[in-house]
Amino acid sequence: MDKWQYIYDNVNGSTNMEEDFFLAKLASKVPDGGLIVDIGTADGKSAFSLAMGASPTVKIITIDPIYNERFLYHRKQLEFDKKIEYVVRASKDMEWDRPID
Repeated sequence: MDKWQYIYDNVNGSTNMEEDFFLAKLASKVPDGGLIVDIGTADGKSAFSLAMGASPTVKIITIDPIYNERFLYHRKQLEFDKKIEYVVRASKDMEWDRPID
């Protein structure tokens, strides 16, 4: 499957293609073993764009206070289950114990 095509055909989001590729480019600069945090998951378009650019050892945590089945479905279809952790919680309620890249 062409993951970019899947994202554009199936995932709702407010970013355009240029912005999505820019997010992927930024994610590609995160060092191996690094961490990216995405606040405001919605359907996951930004999180998926970050995952497309990040190295396999980079972890992405996406946070949203509203549970979204569509995000979970798309994450599974894109095989990002292990790469993207979904936290259903308000970002202001999160506690961090490690650096964010």
